[in-house]
Amino acid sequence: AGACPGAYSHNFYGGGLAGLTAKLDYLDNLGVTAIYLNPVFFSPSNHGYDTTDFLQIDSSMGTQAEFEAFATAAHARGMHIILDGVFNHTSSDSIYFDRYGRYSQIGACESQSSPYRSWYYFQPVTAGTGPCVGDDGTPGGATYTSWFGYDSLPKLNSANPAVRALIWDSAESVAVHWLQWADGWRLDVGGDVDPGVTADPTNLYWEGFRAAVKTAKPDAYIVGEEWGNPSSWILGGEWDATMNYQLGTALLSFWRDETLTDNDHTTGSAAGPLSPLTPAQLNERLLNLQERYPAEAFAAMLNLLDSHDTNRALFLLDENADEPETQPGLYQNPTYDWSDAITRLKGTALLQMTLPGAPTIYYGDAVGLVGP
Repeated sequence: AGACPGAYSHNFYGGGLAGLTAKLDYLDNLGVTAIYLNPVFFSPSNHGYDTTDFLQIDSSMGTQAEFEAFATAAHARGMHIILDGVFNHTSSDSIYFDRYGRYSQIGACESQSSPYRSWYYFQPVTAGTGPCVGDDGTPGGATYTSWFGYDSLPKLNSANPAVRALIWDSAESVAVHWLQWADGWRLDVGGDVDPGVTADPTNLYWEGFRAAVKTAKPDAYIVGEEWGNPSSWILGGEWDATMNYQLGTALLSFWRDETLTDNDHTTGSAAGPLSPLTPAQLNERLLNLQERYPAEAFAAMLNLLDSHDTNRALFLLDENADEPETQPGLYQNPTYDWSDAITRLKGTALLQMTLPGAPTIYYGDAVGLVGP
């Protein structure tokens, strides 16, 4: 909470790096051996996927000293730290783009002469109608490419040598710098940066990233975000593994009685709907996944049921999960009976914990946090 009652703030009790350090014994007792952190770098948002500066810890989470203390304490308990690398885009309010002119250095949006101009993709528009200076210096003469159409997330030109130097292709790069304390990287929307060796063998972004990371720390873990078939990235030259949404969909589907669709599980989507499976169908799905992936990657997969990008597993397993639109107050009832969904979640977790790969628990699931 902020200093004034009702004031907006990113800060919450126990939600920073110092709070996480204080809970390491609890996590250790659970048997946790690795902690994957959502973005910790400086950002104007609460989610952190719009980086302002890749080399600064966000002040809402703590300080550099607190991050280093957390890393030291985690390593003392035999735990590993995986950082979230958001390298497809930055914040429009970053030191590199500076759409709002907040920084002393000249950002890509502010001037066609900015050293960061070639880091992004600009398109000309009628003078005065765009958010950025045009290539000829015309005020408001340009717009830009952004991730998924969100203008707060201008897309980086990953082929630009200076961008690669910042992220991985230099001794002072982001990827190498943070491995002084971390043990690996999770790569946000990794397929949007480089579609994989079988899709485009000329795009060597993740090959270069892997070489830099493995040189700095040979046992570092590189896991990419990919909701569909990740085979193109896990053939040994790019990622070690992916977030195994395909497995999560199969396990959740097995414990559902009826098909459920939501924003993340729809017909035609990479993850697909949660449609009930018989034991034989589940077995076939699991064998298909095993046959699809190299053995080394299959054993290293980040096996998850839910994440910061999805509804919680307990909600997805509830029989009324498709009802909030027709019954908007359904889950606001403190006496709502979650017992059936909890039983199903226990069964799902049993499979998750005993299959090959690295079972991963989204924070709060262990104590039954719910909510769409």
